[in-house]
Amino acid sequence: MNKFKNLKTRRFLFIFLIIIAVSFVLVQNTNAATEFATTVNTDGGGDYSSLSLWEAAINSDLATTTTKVINGSLTRGSFADGAAVTQTTSGATATMRHDTATQIMLVSVSGVPNSTNTWYPTANGNDATNAWTPTDAGDDVIATVELSGTAADTTAVTINGWTTDAARYINIYTTSAARHQGVWDNNKYRLTSSVFISEDYVRIQGLQITVAVTGNGYGVRIGTGVSITASEIWLSNNIIKTTTISGNYNRGIWIDGGAANKIWNNIIYDWSAANAYGINNNNNVAAVSYIYNNTITNSSSGINSSLFNQTFYVKNNIVQGATVGYYSSGSWGSGSDYNVSNIASDAPSPSYRSGLATTVVFADEINGNFHLAYNDTGAKNQGVDLSADANLAFTTDIDGDTRSGAWDIGADEYRVNVRMRGNVKMRGNVRFR
Repeated sequence: MNKFKNLKTRRFLFIFLIIIAVSFVLVQNTNAATEFATTVNTDGGGDYSSLSLWEAAINSDLATTTTKVINGSLTRGSFADGAAVTQTTSGATATMRHDTATQIMLVSVSGVPNSTNTWYPTANGNDATNAWTPTDAGDDVIATVELSGTAADTTAVTINGWTTDAARYINIYTTSAARHQGVWDNNKYRLTSSVFISEDYVRIQGLQITVAVTGNGYGVRIGTGVSITASEIWLSNNIIKTTTISGNYNRGIWIDGGAANKIWNNIIYDWSAANAYGINNNNNVAAVSYIYNNTITNSSSGINSSLFNQTFYVKNNIVQGATVGYYSSGSWGSGSDYNVSNIASDAPSPSYRSGLATTVVFADEINGNFHLAYNDTGAKNQGVDLSADANLAFTTDIDGDTRSGAWDIGADEYRVNVRMRGNVKMRGNVRFR
């Protein structure tokens, strides 16, 4: 009997250890990667002078363990992008994509790097001029780029040729100092051409994008309808507008791919030619897009899903100055609500004011300031709190201000900035918001 019990115990322990080992491997394989942080500065002084140059230089297979970011510092000399490098003691070899003051990004890593031995840009390590000293053995890569500069970035950007996954993705954003404050600013980073995303798992945050379009043009286009089928694309806190527009079927955001697009806190305006759209789906692949708290003005159509296989979940959006506010050839995603437009008869409408035209008052619409005005009643305090939304949870607006209480509809959460100096006396009921 004791032998039987011991046998059962040993079997239980054996199975338990296998479960622990498998769990450990799974955890190891799902650890977050490390950002390889580079910079684009259109005024000079960054790693690159344009976003397109960065894309071409860093373009890699991120979803492999043979691409690594290693922390450390340049001990002496310099390393050229594309140089073959060797860690002589470990025997590891690789090709260097780029180095910064604190990191190097390596591709085609062979062997097992360690955290202590020097990297050299020679096969045998016999280099008294150039050396990189690591502080770790390397990690998987998140390709991150910070954008800044006051000069316009004029070259169109195509994100293509990478391999990514949910943990190892592309992250493009402006620094806080270089970011607009919810109003177009020619003294902040701005891209004066289009962005074409033809890869999975890309995040674009805080950009200003303006383009001249003449038919089938766009500010940002997601996918080709073929290459992106199982991904997550983020577009948030951007301003997307046109300089000139003519012809048919132009789009601020053109969804032609992607399986789970997340689009929030964007201001999109002046897509006003025939059949132009603020946000348009032309993707016939079964997929979803979550479109929350965007402000779209002066566009022929606000939010439009032309093909029935794509499901739009729309919440807290503003559409103004349109001939069609919201249109879907299929049905809106469950829970789509709290949207407003200037159109009285969108059908079917995802608006909680279905059948009622709603006017939103902006701070200075003529000069492109689409913050909510103090006297607005159409959008202020009319939205739903999305801070715990199951599919796209966030807590801030396009300016980075915290949303609270009854959320405002659109990209902006109205707030009053009050500064008082000297001796200030107030009596009675005084409220600030």
